[in-house]
Amino acid sequence: MDPAEVAGWVRAFIFTQLVEVPLFTLAQSSSYLRTRAPNQAPRPALPLSFRIAVAFLCSLLSHPVVWFGFPRLIDPYDHYTAMVIAAEVFAVGSEAMILWAVRLRGALPISFLVNMASMSLGFLLRYLTGCI
Repeated sequence: MDPAEVAGWVRAFIFTQLVEVPLFTLAQSSSYLRTRAPNQAPRPALPLSFRIAVAFLCSLLSHPVVWFGFPRLIDPYDHYTAMVIAAEVFAVGSEAMILWAVRLRGALPISFLVNMASMSLGFLLRYLTGCI
């Protein structure tokens, strides 16, 4: 593996965590989202350290696959858009399964929104600075 590729991943991973961990943690803090059904009473909030760990785990498990795996599965030079879409579908789905496992209501739309925020801000940062 190329050291420059690994260094790029580390930068992107840190950026992703800075965006996604607060958003996933906030979602887990919502009493509305801690219920599985609309008329149920919300479950008690999990400890903050656990919510942060779950938020960190989401990207920890998906980010290396997105960064290192998908460019090897789908040629980014010929099919960049397809590669990004496939990678983001994977990230959203896998992270939603983790959120669902901790019984977060709306895990899929929350995962989608958080990942789109992270991806959009990452693309914006790359456009403005050339980094990541």
